[in-house]
Amino acid sequence: MSRADLLALTPQSLAQLANMGLVKRAQRELEEGLGPTLVESDAGEVTGTFPDGVVAVLTPQRGLKDCACSCGATAVCRHRVAVALAYAPWHAATRAKEPASSDAPPEAAGETPPAPWSPGDLTDDELARAAGPRAFDRARATARRGLVATVERGDVPVAKLPACTVRFLVPRELSYARCDCVDGAGACEHVALAAWAFREADRAAPGTPTAIVSLGAEEGLSAAAEGALADALTLARDLLARGVEAFQPAPTRFAQLTARLEREGLAWVHDLVSELEIALEGYHARSALYGARELAALLAELRARTRAALADAPELPARFVLGRGEALRTELDHVRLVSLGARLRADGRARFADVFLADPDTATVLRLRKRWDPPEGAAPENGEDLGRRRVTGSVSLRVLAHGQLVSKSVKRLANRSVEIGTSRATLTSVTPHAGDHSALPAPLLVRDLADHAERTARQPPAALRPRVLAEDVHVVAISEVRGVAYSSAEQRLVATLLDEAGGPLTLTLGHRSAAPHAIDAVRAALDARPRFVSGTLTATSAGFVLAPLSLTTDTLVVPDLAGPTRVRPVPAPAGDRASSPLEEALTAAESALEELCSVGVGAATPGALTRLRRAAGQLDDAGLAGLALRALRVVEKIGAGETAEAADAWLDAAARVALTREAASR
Repeated sequence: MSRADLLALTPQSLAQLANMGLVKRAQRELEEGLGPTLVESDAGEVTGTFPDGVVAVLTPQRGLKDCACSCGATAVCRHRVAVALAYAPWHAATRAKEPASSDAPPEAAGETPPAPWSPGDLTDDELARAAGPRAFDRARATARRGLVATVERGDVPVAKLPACTVRFLVPRELSYARCDCVDGAGACEHVALAAWAFREADRAAPGTPTAIVSLGAEEGLSAAAEGALADALTLARDLLARGVEAFQPAPTRFAQLTARLEREGLAWVHDLVSELEIALEGYHARSALYGARELAALLAELRARTRAALADAPELPARFVLGRGEALRTELDHVRLVSLGARLRADGRARFADVFLADPDTATVLRLRKRWDPPEGAAPENGEDLGRRRVTGSVSLRVLAHGQLVSKSVKRLANRSVEIGTSRATLTSVTPHAGDHSALPAPLLVRDLADHAERTARQPPAALRPRVLAEDVHVVAISEVRGVAYSSAEQRLVATLLDEAGGPLTLTLGHRSAAPHAIDAVRAALDARPRFVSGTLTATSAGFVLAPLSLTTDTLVVPDLAGPTRVRPVPAPAGDRASSPLEEALTAAESALEELCSVGVGAATPGALTRLRRAAGQLDDAGLAGLALRALRVVEKIGAGETAEAADAWLDAAARVALTREAASR
């Protein structure tokens, strides 16, 4: 008998079932000849006996955690991992020794690959047996109420549900399904929901790599939900009418609106309005972190989401666009997160640190933010000094940014930011991480930027997708560093890198006071030929651009937390790339709209209107006639003294500019 489940397991999938440390140790022991001797029974039970006498037994229809091992470990141990890793080569060697049989089917001889499969092929009986009657009934009740899921087909099918993500690591084997909820395996209702989502996608969108599907009836928005959305738009219109500089809403206005949005379950609009309030406060406090650009982007996204949700024939379900059903806060029972680095920022005397943590189980990146305010009279800390500050318990920023965290006291917010509880600090531990990201799943790990570009091109616009804060943070596997330059005028380092497939990307990093030695640290790491670079990966019309968070050489380098580093001089850039007429037109339109957002459409100056007319002309010359008309409509309504209509026209124009900018970069 052949164990198809063990043959399908890879080191990457085993790392999700256990952790990469156990996988690496098991691989090392196998290479050193310290692996198990295997025996497979007629019933498919695989027994591995190790040189030290430890015996691990992998039983069919059971996950590794539920299989027996004489070492006594209650979780997945290295012995069970080693047996799983050793099975495929042992099976191949055993088959090679067997005499060929003309009666044997081709599949038995391993001559044909397994047939493609979908989790939608799983029957309800199989799902009910795996989940148990109570969990299966909860799944049915949830499906009847309705939800939206995103399914991604591939070697490892993934279903992204409102509250969690489910990955099917082994074809047709529910015991290897992974969910990031508290139960975390085939015993939860989310696995059944994920299978039904694939079933619906197989019916409605067969063959597409990614599909957004609805389970249950897509109900229209309630009067209360529509009222909350209308109030959000009214807030945006009032802000635009008066301008950011003069807009001072009543203290309770935001609190009442966010409470209504939360009550109606509109998670993405709730998050958007909350961020708008923070941005306004930061703008009036003259924060370096917020300005008219950030506020204009938030207003444009608010318009795009509400318009898409209320359309007569929406292309995307309203649940998806508005975040209906998304839990605003989720308690995670047990989580293992791998640091991808940190970003430091300064706002006056305050210092902010964002640590980006990869969740291999869900292929997502979570963000942990901390703020420090220096005592009166003390100088703010930066870079290496700030890295000594504690993030949680006794864990410093530097330790967390260079490590992997295991915790039972993590709260995940809908936008995928996280909070680490302090009352249960003993349930949180951080161990060093060398930066070997080879086991991270795609799309978190990018090996071929061309494939990544195809995947991102299939996604809905960013203004309509789930509001995941770090969705653009990835790890890129690097094959070569082609060239490095430094502009002393801009204090910016620019380098050309190649991914594993030979595709180019541009690494760029500017100087920041909060991270005074980051550029030198990146320069030194580039000289050491990095294998992986993590950072914010952005698609532009000229290709991918990456702002680094960490680089993996012999060690993990987190540039923002680095101390003084000696590096050799590098040449200046050869010359700036000329912008295309399309880029120049979009930039001019963005700048003119941001100016109106700042001063208000009700107090627009003649100069501001002239700049928007000029931008409209550039848009028309670049072939964007429809967008040019939208810009001119703003001018027309302001000129007619129709402030409310001018605010609506601004929202439409800003939303369309943002969508066009994104489309131009794909």
